[in-house]
Amino acid sequence: MTVADRLLIGALFLVISFAQVLAGTVDTCGGFGEPVVLSEHDSYVNTLAVDEQFLYSGSADDTVRVWDLANELTAYKTLRPDGSIVNALHAQDGLLIVGTKGGTVTLLDAARGTFLPIGNRLSVGEAVYALIVHEGRLYVGTWGGKLLVYGFPGLESIDTVQAHSFPILDIFAAD
Repeated sequence: MTVADRLLIGALFLVISFAQVLAGTVDTCGGFGEPVVLSEHDSYVNTLAVDEQFLYSGSADDTVRVWDLANELTAYKTLRPDGSIVNALHAQDGLLIVGTKGGTVTLLDAARGTFLPIGNRLSVGEAVYALIVHEGRLYVGTWGGKLLVYGFPGLESIDTVQAHSFPILDIFAAD
């Protein structure tokens, strides 16, 4: 298990046990050590992603905060992808993929830490709530229940499926 995997598991544990911490029913993080509070956002955090260098948090304050894993999760950079709520993040192959309530998907260069856009921003026409890359395809779940499939990293449209009558809030893919 890589450091990034362990960090993601720890971050997910913190998110799951947050209600217990607020209620005062637990006072430790189950052996993970003291929790790290990522306090740079001005609103709630909707999504997390991690790669070998950074932890990413996307928020209702319209930002993605980048946290340096090598420097005790210090704030590294603040990104404003399209000026709307950040609902979905995925880190893959040196790229950070950002999905927003404004209906855009943006690919950013994470490998060099510059986070400059790679190619054009993809507009999907409705709020993006979930995304994942799997086997050379980007899957995007929308507020209107559509599952959009694109080639990755070229973003050529492959398919659109009206998968649900309610929002798609999460996507998981496995071999």
